[in-house]
Formats: sequence, structure tokens, C-alpha cells
Amino acid sequence: MDKLLGIRIDKYSKNQLLQLVKEAVVEGKKLHIVTLNTELLIASKSNKKLKEIINNSSIVIPESSGLYLADNYLTSNAKPSLIRLVSSGVKTILGTRGSLPERTTGVDLGYSIASLSEKFGYKLLLLGGQNEAAKVAAEGLKNLFPKLKVKGIYGGRFGLDDRKIFEQVQRYNPDVIFVGFGVPKQEYWIAENLDKISAKVAIGVGGTLDFMAGKVPRAPKMVRNLGLEWAFRLAVQPWRIKRQLALIKFIKVLLRS
Repeated sequence: MDKLLGIRIDKYSKNQLLQLVKEAVVEGKKLHIVTLNTELLIASKSNKKLKEIINNSSIVIPESSGLYLADNYLTSNAKPSLIRLVSSGVKTILGTRGSLPERTTGVDLGYSIASLSEKFGYKLLLLGGQNEAAKVAAEGLKNLFPKLKVKGIYGGRFGLDDRKIFEQVQRYNPDVIFVGFGVPKQEYWIAENLDKISAKVAIGVGGTLDFMAGKVPRAPKMVRNLGLEWAFRLAVQPWRIKRQLALIKFIKVLLRS
């Protein structure tokens, strides 16, 4: 376990993560997995409660390329500067890693857990996403994994204490739940409810359900390998420019580190 700008990060490969998910379901342990990106990290800098939830969760995995840039920057021996930042960005694009483990995106982990769930008969619940994203994503997963027990529910606005959501989750009685309420609502919801529901494993998946539902195109593999999927998503969803302001804050934090 390491820390990046005050946030805990765990060093697990995807195979190790899948083994931990399997153990949690079989042994009845509660497992809260945080997929950390730059937006969530920056939000935690000014939100003590969110920072505590992340650092007290079961597993924190680095999900975005910005975290690898930060890791390369902070492990460099060069003096803090824009040149050092650019150099770290080039290293990140070339696949150089500092102290962080191999990158596992929320989408890739989601599909792998779906495959694992099909193999061992776990019940998977998709919660959240835009409009009917959870239901459409569930149908897509069912096509990929015919024996998978999966259901998608709820894609509208909600309150963290929304009783209807809780009751729907309880009725389905899942083993694993993907929560796609966005940052930081999904982290709050999991921290508040995981101990109260049947699910043993809960993962905050952000926009993963929208990708799975085909509502948002995923960047080509080459673009993902270069760590530039954020730019691709901005191109297809220009309205996200306001959310990209977190990147500017992130860079400022790095330069001051």
C-alpha cells in the first residue's frame, strides 16, 4: 500500500482483485472497492469525509492515467517544474510506471467481475447510470455472459437516503453491486449501505454503466493504451469541459508538491 497526494492506493493486479472478490463472496466478507481517478482525488482534497471514506475502504485502485502521471512526477528526482511535468506526461504515455501497479480501468474490471460472476453463479446488480443505462448494460452483459444472473435498476436523480433504492437492492439480494451514481455520491452510498445489504462486494464505477450500455462510445484501444481516453471522451461529450477543470486543479496540486 502506498499513498498518492494523501490518498491510499493498493497494489493489486486484476487477477488478484478478482481473487479478492471471490474470497469476499465465498467467505461473507464485505469488500468496498474504490476506482480512483483524478476527479475523485481532487474532490477528496477539500472534502474530509470523502477522503476518510476512500482511505478507509477495502481496496483503492488507480483507474485514470492522470494518477500515473502524478506518480511519475512525484517519483522523479528533477526539480518541480513544468518541464518535469511534461517529461512525466511523456513517460506516462510511453507506459512507464513509477510505484503504481499495472492499470486496471473500471470498465475492464467490471467485465471481468461479470465473467467471474457467471462462472460461479454470483448475482450481480447494476445500480445507477444515465436514464436506462443500468438496464441496457445488464441486457448487454447477459448477451456476453448468457448464464449471468444480472439486473439493472434505477437511473434517475436520487437522495442518499432514498428508501426506494435500498428496498429494490434488498429485493434482488445481490452478491456483487456496481454503483454508478457518480463522484462522490456513489462513495457516500456504498459507505452508508454496504453493511446493511446482502451484497458482499460493492464498487463505485462512475460512468462504466454508460459505456457498458453503449450510451457513450469507449475510446479505441490505442487511445486507451496511451492514457488519452479523457481527451476522447471530451471530444464526444464537450459538455464535460467543466468537469475537466479538476485536471487544472490537479496539475496545480502537483506543481506545489
